[in-house]
Amino acid sequence: PLKEKLGTLVRKLVDEIGEEEIRQAVEIGSVLRRFDATALNFMLDRSEDDRPLIDDLCQFSFTEQHVQPETGDPYYRFHEFIRSDLDAQLERTKPTR
Repeated sequence: PLKEKLGTLVRKLVDEIGEEEIRQAVEIGSVLRRFDATALNFMLDRSEDDRPLIDDLCQFSFTEQHVQPETGDPYYRFHEFIRSDLDAQLERTKPTR
């Protein structure tokens, strides 16, 4: 029951993201496990000159920022409960993506 409730909450959170490109970035970030602005731009076929979507994703409380120990560069990932449910949902609804 709790897992189902979390799943419903995750689907509601993602469905309420108004901008399609941000919703796609959330899906891609979930699949990639860890990502940065360059990876998101590449996967969304965006230019490096485009406005970074990382700023939008960081507004979500489920986005975690980390630092690469070797380089000091930031990378991001989503909280596990968001990622695991979103992955299962994507597997059911968009298996070829």
